[in-house]
Amino acid sequence: MIIKDKIWFATQVDKDFKTGEDVNGVRLYCDDFDEEYKVITGYFYDGNVLKVKDSEQNIIILINEPDNKKFENTIHRDWVNWEYSDNDKNDYEPLAYDSLLSLAIDLGTYEIPEEQYYDIPLYYKSSILL
Repeated sequence: MIIKDKIWFATQVDKDFKTGEDVNGVRLYCDDFDEEYKVITGYFYDGNVLKVKDSEQNIIILINEPDNKKFENTIHRDWVNWEYSDNDKNDYEPLAYDSLLSLAIDLGTYEIPEEQYYDIPLYYKSSILL
């Protein structure tokens, strides 16, 4: 499946705020999927195109940048509106990857020199305030 000029975003999840389950992994959201999201792993990145695999070993090709406004208006807004004790809320915050490059770095398909690691934002900064 090629995702070009389609709306997509990816999140890093430790705990699912909807289910309370501990989960480790990267979730890819795209309007073209039959399900809500796919859990993905890295496969290949050449600086322009990122190829990932889903849990069934299908290759998904990402070409355009993530639409993090979609993340902000869906998953992150649901989290903001979710009722939970303030002490634990940040433990469940979903984080979206800032760019195709940041997703490639976290998936291990692209290495950058250690001194440049902090120059590249990994996660998207949501404008939704708590």
